[in-house]
Amino acid sequence: MALHDLLAAIEADATAEAARLRAGHQAAADTILGRARDEAAERQAAAVSAAERAERPAAELRLAEARDAASTRLRRAHEAAYQRIASDVRDQLQQIRRRGDYPQILAAWVSEARATLPGATVVQVDPADEALTRRLLAGQAPMRIEPVLSCAGGATVSDGAGATVTNTVEGRLAAAEPALRAVTGRLLRDDPEACPATRPIPEAVP
Repeated sequence: MALHDLLAAIEADATAEAARLRAGHQAAADTILGRARDEAAERQAAAVSAAERAERPAAELRLAEARDAASTRLRRAHEAAYQRIASDVRDQLQQIRRRGDYPQILAAWVSEARATLPGATVVQVDPADEALTRRLLAGQAPMRIEPVLSCAGGATVSDGAGATVTNTVEGRLAAAEPALRAVTGRLLRDDPEACPATRPIPEAVP
């Protein structure tokens, strides 16, 4: 083989070997880089998961605190609404003596109390109702009338032996408080069935 041809063959072999080596190195490099990327992605995912696990209790605590705060605000709003409605009802009841049918109301309340305590011998009323009570009880079984109460209307009866029945505006309002609170709750939920509760006191009180 001529020297020129020999040199050409050697150069070709060297070039081919270099190309093979470069290809092999490139494949190895690509493999290493691929593994590195996979490992980095796994580490990143693990780090995010760990961060989420570490953050979850704090997030749940913040959520619970927010719910407690909202519940407290709602309870306060309900109570404020109830107090406003109760105040309006009290204001109306304080004017009950001005109603044209108050004599019938007082007579019904005294009769209710006496029916609950048949042995009653004393009727206690506010001084403002003394004259009306005497007229209402005229001709009935003797009852001692004592103008000693301080109330917006109504009466208390007793039998002289310690038994007493109270049927006054204040007593009836106190007894109605649970129902009034329930009405307030329905009003705040925009329950249309609660609307009648917003009307004025009816013309006849049982």
